[in-house]
Amino acid sequence: MIGLGVSGVPAAIRLRIACAKSGHLGPWLDRTIKAHEHPPICGIRRLSLARSTPARVSVSIRVRVHRWRIETNAGAFTARTVIDTRPPMRVPVYGQFFLGREIQTERHVFDPDVVQLMHFRPARSAGVDFVYILPFAPDRALVEVTSFAPHNPGPDVFGPWLDAEIDALDPGKTETLRTEAGALPMEAGFADPEVQGIIRMGLGGGAARPSTGYAFSRTQIQADQVAAALIKGNTPKTSLDGPITRFMDRVFLQVMKTNPARGPALFEALFCNAPKDRLERFLSGSTSTFDRLSVMASLPPMPFLRAAAFPA
Repeated sequence: MIGLGVSGVPAAIRLRIACAKSGHLGPWLDRTIKAHEHPPICGIRRLSLARSTPARVSVSIRVRVHRWRIETNAGAFTARTVIDTRPPMRVPVYGQFFLGREIQTERHVFDPDVVQLMHFRPARSAGVDFVYILPFAPDRALVEVTSFAPHNPGPDVFGPWLDAEIDALDPGKTETLRTEAGALPMEAGFADPEVQGIIRMGLGGGAARPSTGYAFSRTQIQADQVAAALIKGNTPKTSLDGPITRFMDRVFLQVMKTNPARGPALFEALFCNAPKDRLERFLSGSTSTFDRLSVMASLPPMPFLRAAAFPA
């Protein structure tokens, strides 16, 4: 079990989504999250498990009659049900890749009430590149460079880019409090192959929304879904998306992959034209027909109609 605590969430968060044109910041979309509303973005602290788990655990899962035996270098365990949440073994053909640093700055350069969600930048990768800043205080924030791309740009691209973004803030002396890096699958139908009798969950079980790479809230929904089935004695189903959602994700990703240069303009149209509440719900996984239609109406139709008619 991993304990989680929420940290650095202001009572009101104003989200600013930068719409870029030719590398320059264009209009802003402002969204004020009141204290009584559920904020869509927050910082999550992961508690250290060093005292309760070995530094390295090797795992071997073997089937026995009506039970599983899990052998580790910390001992052997038996169970009727195995839920596997380890990272996926398969590499996605398209993903969200990022490198970020939480920094303490000498000068006050951040507005704690403003999350700079997407500052698009001229492409350094083979996809769509942007900067994300999540502030915790006027002198402390997570600064992250991100690519929606067919492969991970890696530290040789991300490192100098992140250095340049931090230097551009004119922060004075900085201290790096922590560093994070990762890769989230953005691929319709992404999941590791099923193994009979093992429940695959998390990223390897298809919890990430293909069109966004978001997985946090969806993983919780998936966990509730599996737990409810097990309590009732049913076989759990880990799939989260219906055929319409999978179709929309496939079309969106095809447009992004085949013409990444249009990515910033498409996001600009989405953020600036779609009703804010409906957009937030859609990005969080809403299957409401009205939310879907409002998002579709906010985008130029031709690229998506071509992708819908001619799957790549």
